[in-house]
Amino acid sequence: MNAKGIYKRIVVWIVPALILVVGILLLGRCGKQQEAADTYIWKEEIPDWLKFTGFSAEDIESRIGESGRVSRKDVDTLVAMLHLSDEIEVNAQGRYLTRAEWVVLYRKFLDYYEANQVQEKDVILLETNEEIWTTAEGDFYCEEVSFLVEPFYAYTVFFEGDYILGVAGKVESETVLENEYIVECANEKLIFMCDNTEYQVEVDSEQTISGVVADLVFLDGKITCIRKKEDQIQGKLLALTDTYAEIKGYGQVPCSEKMKFYSTYDGIRESKKEELLLENMEITYVVAEGEICAFLMKEAAALENIRVLILNGESPYYENIYINGDGPVKISIGDNVNQVEGGALVTASDYQEKLAEDTVFLTSADGSFPLYLTDASGARISNGYCGTLELRHYEAGYTVVNVLPLETYIKGVISSEMPATYELEALKCQAVCARSYAYRQLLENHYPELGAHVDDSTNYQVYNKSAPSPVTDQAVDETVGQVLCWGDQVIEAFYYSTSYGHSGDYTAWNLDAAEYPYLSGYWLRQSEGTVDLSNETAFSEYIRQPDSECYESDIKFFRWTADLNFTERKDALCTRIRDRKSLQPEMIHYYKKSDGEETDSLEHFGELIGISIAGRDSSGVIERLDLLFEKGTVSISSEYNMRYILASGLSRVIWQDGSTTDSAGLIPSSYFTIAENGNGSYTLCGGGYGHGLGMSQNGAQRLAQNGWKMEDILKKFYPDTGICNLYCLADEFVVE
Repeated sequence: MNAKGIYKRIVVWIVPALILVVGILLLGRCGKQQEAADTYIWKEEIPDWLKFTGFSAEDIESRIGESGRVSRKDVDTLVAMLHLSDEIEVNAQGRYLTRAEWVVLYRKFLDYYEANQVQEKDVILLETNEEIWTTAEGDFYCEEVSFLVEPFYAYTVFFEGDYILGVAGKVESETVLENEYIVECANEKLIFMCDNTEYQVEVDSEQTISGVVADLVFLDGKITCIRKKEDQIQGKLLALTDTYAEIKGYGQVPCSEKMKFYSTYDGIRESKKEELLLENMEITYVVAEGEICAFLMKEAAALENIRVLILNGESPYYENIYINGDGPVKISIGDNVNQVEGGALVTASDYQEKLAEDTVFLTSADGSFPLYLTDASGARISNGYCGTLELRHYEAGYTVVNVLPLETYIKGVISSEMPATYELEALKCQAVCARSYAYRQLLENHYPELGAHVDDSTNYQVYNKSAPSPVTDQAVDETVGQVLCWGDQVIEAFYYSTSYGHSGDYTAWNLDAAEYPYLSGYWLRQSEGTVDLSNETAFSEYIRQPDSECYESDIKFFRWTADLNFTERKDALCTRIRDRKSLQPEMIHYYKKSDGEETDSLEHFGELIGISIAGRDSSGVIERLDLLFEKGTVSISSEYNMRYILASGLSRVIWQDGSTTDSAGLIPSSYFTIAENGNGSYTLCGGGYGHGLGMSQNGAQRLAQNGWKMEDILKKFYPDTGICNLYCLADEFVVE
């Protein structure tokens, strides 16, 4: 073999061997580097670890540098920076601080700073996407980690809000994901659902499983144990609190702190507590160790009943509740059923002991007569309630919920919201609006802990304050199931008493135009108006004239003036301002006069010295109202906030027919001008009654009197909507 052949053979055999050796050395070096990263704490991480202290990255890096391992000397520097040299002793075995030693020291920092906002927790990493950690507890932002992290391993982290300040290291013991939905388990692979994402992970099991809720035990990136939870009960949900669910036929059943919610009837997805519909959904409950671990929604809701909380004034609670009926009343408590004779008084406090763990259900024995709320003597204080009355007891007092068919409820709303003397076509409009609005509210479960969808007040719709009449019942019967739709969604069909000649639009409540396109402003007059209502001068001139072309010009609420006086009413004014800011902080802002900076407090603002309208939209509604104090300004958005806050100084409203109302909880509308009279008094010149969005009830009446039919009236108030039947199309409706 010549020299050239020998050389080729050397190249063929020696070069790959060298590459292999270099690769092994590089892997070993990377492994050692990774081991070092896991073992030690690094300077790049420190700014995030100490973010809670308020020191910036520049402050920290100027003292210890930007990169490399953290030394004992660096730690002494950090302790001094934090002014803790006399408080904390640093215990480190070597020249460089290990991650474990740093964590011990870090916990001391948290204690001395009383940094209760920083939490420590073991989390299982499901996946990472750049700087986002996805875990069963939610997504976290993690900017700086000096070592490799892997899916399905558990890590001990310190976090503030959704920001991971630091990673203490891998958890070496078993960690559990509780109440996860197993989509499929086969061939040593398991797919489970978490936060609407399916994850696949290796499992030390040859079991075949699907459609089961289980606890998944993880160790070193694998599932080592599947704890299936196969005990189930079924029934309708009547009430839901953070600690128990009340289930028809079972009473109160405790809930796990880590309960989860799944929907399986239209594909598998993890849902939310708010999607559980009281009364109208047959739900499967997964139970383990006496607690509900998961709620399974296996079928769509069947819209049948609505649950109405009967208020005691403005409160849900009563010191006691008294009920009777014209015939025998059936009383059901758990499995026990008995009845009392007609006219006999049922008193809630007589059942206080049983109400501690159960609900009292009252119905007419044969379903032929209503039940009534009474006083302690048996004198009736309400109209009759159809359906069932449910009594519950809470620490604050007793509650009563009326459960009845949706159409029966609508009959109680129509008679309370619109006079029975109105035209049938107007009453039919009211029925369609009320049903549409009720459907939307029914889906939101506003009082789950009290077992109700809505209450019986203007918070939702006034119910059963006036007894139904033949004509109001006729309006409901002729529109059974009819609702207003925008595309495939049932709309929130807001309505109000009287317009001032023009309606408001979505800007009155700072709503999203894309979500409420049907709430657009319109003229309610025989010919389209030409006034630029966004112009303050033009609006002021218009609101001071009667405008006889408007359909509602003869209604007393069409025009009004209001007298305000804030002399010696500053406390009441400021109380209302704070009340609304606590509920809608984004709508109310405080600004200091000295520098225009926003502040969190009204303190030291001094006396009210003026009220200014800062802008109107094209419908004439005030977009922003400024209250001018001696040393600051309160800026208010949203029509309700303005009406509620200004009413603290309201002394009288004079309607256009000369009648008056002394004081009120709200200014009649937010369509007004303001004139200052001096000495803390103001005069509002305005028009209309109510929020101004959607259908004007008096406007609908005037249009009906002019021969308009229900369909045309509704198109006037809710442009581009259509009428659908709720019961035929309920499965297709989607409410975002």
